[in-house]
Amino acid sequence: MRLIAILISLWLNRYPERFDRWRRSESFFGYADWLRLKVLGPNRWQGAFGVFAFLLPPVLLVALVQWWLGGWFLGLVLGVAALVFAHGPSRVDDDLDEFLASWEQEDVARARRAASELSGEEESPAAMDALPEEAVRGLFWQSYERLLGPIFWFVLLGAWGVVLFRLAYVAKEYAESRDESSESFGEAANLLVYVLDWIPTRLAALAYGLAGSFVHSMEEWKQAAEGRFAGNRVGFVGAAMGALNLSLREQAPEAVRSTAREARSLVTRAVLCWLAVIALLTIAGWLG
Repeated sequence: MRLIAILISLWLNRYPERFDRWRRSESFFGYADWLRLKVLGPNRWQGAFGVFAFLLPPVLLVALVQWWLGGWFLGLVLGVAALVFAHGPSRVDDDLDEFLASWEQEDVARARRAASELSGEEESPAAMDALPEEAVRGLFWQSYERLLGPIFWFVLLGAWGVVLFRLAYVAKEYAESRDESSESFGEAANLLVYVLDWIPTRLAALAYGLAGSFVHSMEEWKQAAEGRFAGNRVGFVGAAMGALNLSLREQAPEAVRSTAREARSLVTRAVLCWLAVIALLTIAGWLG
């Protein structure tokens, strides 16, 4: 059932415009403001208690529905809905196409916006020749945050694990949107994201290594994984770039598109590696 739910969610994500309204992070910011200002108050909102209060109602609701439904078909529907929600708004491929189009047209401002959209960073590098690398790094990270991370927690815990993973990132984004990343709520959200990412980023890095250049991937992981909270992302993206094993600096526009095509292919192969393992676990009877 879980493999079927994953495959259906990947197919549905080809039509993001049908789901984007209810899966944007901003849709939950009003709920967070209500909890903070009307229910808990600014003091109790800070720290792990605020993150717990933000996550508990939706995660508990999905867990109860998952337990109550139980049946194969309804459980499948719930799993598909959770995964589609976790895939997030828009499509990463569309964002990459937007960057490539602006890069080839030498529209610097538009290319920077597109690269920032992919990377999730507010500011892009000042140097124009650094933008393709940032865009590809963003592609790799988005493939984890939207696909591999949710799939891991879905296989492990079911639909409620997916919702927990996605909303942990929403809590982190909420703190960033309110310029509170350094306050206790933001720190607690960052810690939760770090914990949830620790195992799946390493498994994802392994998949990228198997799908690309394994030796370069593992070398880049060892060199890049530094810092308490940045380690998971920096290490994984470094491993993915090593698996790609292609330089994006000082490339002609047509060469950048070719390299981006290779990066997309690497993402597809890494996802297929995971799906193959999940299929084997399902055949063996270890997954429902």
